[in-house]
Amino acid sequence: MQLLKLKNVSLVLNETELLSCLNFEINEQDIIGITGRRGAGKSLLLHLIKGVEGYEPVAGEIRYHIRFCERCKRVELPSKPTCPICHSQMELLDIDLHADKQIHDAIKRRVGLMFQKTQALFSFRTVEENILEALRTAKFPYEMRDERTREIIEMMNITHRREFACMDLSCGEKQRVIVGRLIALDPLLMLLDSPESFLDPLTTSMICSAIRAAGLTVMMSSSRPQIFEGIADRILFLDKGKIEQFDRVDPEMFVQSTQLTPTQRSEGAPLIRLKGVCKYYAMPVNLYSKEATHVRAVDDLDITIQRGEIHGLVGVSGSGKSTILKIIWGDEKTKDFRGNCEFTFTDGRYRLDSLEAIARARTHISYLGQDSCLIPSRTIFDNLKSFIAEDKLREAAIDNAMEVLLRFGFSEEEVLSLYDRLPSEISAGEAQLILISMAILRDPEVILLDDPTSALDAQSAAKLADVILQIRATCGTSFLIASNDTDLLTICDHIDLIQEGRMAYCGTSLNECLKIMDINNSQSL
Repeated sequence: MQLLKLKNVSLVLNETELLSCLNFEINEQDIIGITGRRGAGKSLLLHLIKGVEGYEPVAGEIRYHIRFCERCKRVELPSKPTCPICHSQMELLDIDLHADKQIHDAIKRRVGLMFQKTQALFSFRTVEENILEALRTAKFPYEMRDERTREIIEMMNITHRREFACMDLSCGEKQRVIVGRLIALDPLLMLLDSPESFLDPLTTSMICSAIRAAGLTVMMSSSRPQIFEGIADRILFLDKGKIEQFDRVDPEMFVQSTQLTPTQRSEGAPLIRLKGVCKYYAMPVNLYSKEATHVRAVDDLDITIQRGEIHGLVGVSGSGKSTILKIIWGDEKTKDFRGNCEFTFTDGRYRLDSLEAIARARTHISYLGQDSCLIPSRTIFDNLKSFIAEDKLREAAIDNAMEVLLRFGFSEEEVLSLYDRLPSEISAGEAQLILISMAILRDPEVILLDDPTSALDAQSAAKLADVILQIRATCGTSFLIASNDTDLLTICDHIDLIQEGRMAYCGTSLNECLKIMDINNSQSL
């Protein structure tokens, strides 16, 4: 049965029409994929459908075909005539989302939205407690909650983190818990904004299969249409605010080929050397105990990054890739690591063994973490300007920022338009490219990038690979890239496969690395 229909819907923000005359329908248990280039309006469309304040259409109707219980104020699918709370018969309605405030709020509560790169969890509660809380909110039968929690945790392949507080999980593991919570809520409609962010391809495929098996009605957006293969019933392709519908999408349909120009690095001396590095996190046994267990993040790792090298780190979410980057950066949570981290920068050779050494090293390093973000209260230009190296004239900020952003495929007009906007007014893909530009603008000796292609469409990711090669060729900059994006990893001179905090492969063959990764992951799953 039909659940949702958009009829001639248009959205205007800041006097700019961003979505124009959209028309499509969603039936119960449909899985609809939304794809398009960065800034196409994918996230806006999901906000519009949920009825988020500030995203009201200026024209057209968003019509929900639902059952409504007047007594409980409960909204259900049109195929469910009986209220699951009071067991009375529910009225069948076909209603404009914005026509009735009471029903609007009831629908909004029953539409689940996972925001892009926003990990909304109860951070101090365990994985199990987060899922249980979602089941309680959904009024799932009390006597069946423990069993359902176990099923969802297994479905998300996160049993090994069941009793961990969510604040102690990797970004990819948090992403799995968020999807698990949404499944537990049993929403009328599940909206997922780039659910593959921070996840390796195998885990992404597993989660998509779990979503299909749950029998929910789902709309998911992604700049990478490959994830819809075998799961989506239809694909909506957004381009300049308009929609085309397809039964399937060719992953190359909106990618303009970017010709990479590989550059040979000269054999440089070691720039960063990790020797016997170990990092264990102390995890409380539970929230009410002072006892703790120690969980391995990385164990006895030896890694050397050469000057001028593009070095890749590969591994599933939670394998330890991000921890390695944080150790090199001198992150507060990893400064108690064991082993040696030694730098050979232009100002000398020294170990990362004090706060002074961390401060000294950071003058030569740029770091883009998975949770890096722009300062919300500053304009894009002010964010960029703050990252100009101290020994450069501040007046050069406009020229430097413009040059970097043009390399990423922005037009000069687009860049000037971005400068005066706040981070909340741009897409996640645009924000990611700006963050990467900020890392480059510091003119460091090495750039640490953690999952840099998350939120990027394939064309922008290809541009990023090209820019990395250009920066290495012109400036001799080294790169350490933690990623599972095989297209980006093809430009790496050296690849390390990290599994459960240990080195599983160290070499130059990406194919051999991925072969070992697939074998080991298949065995663990």
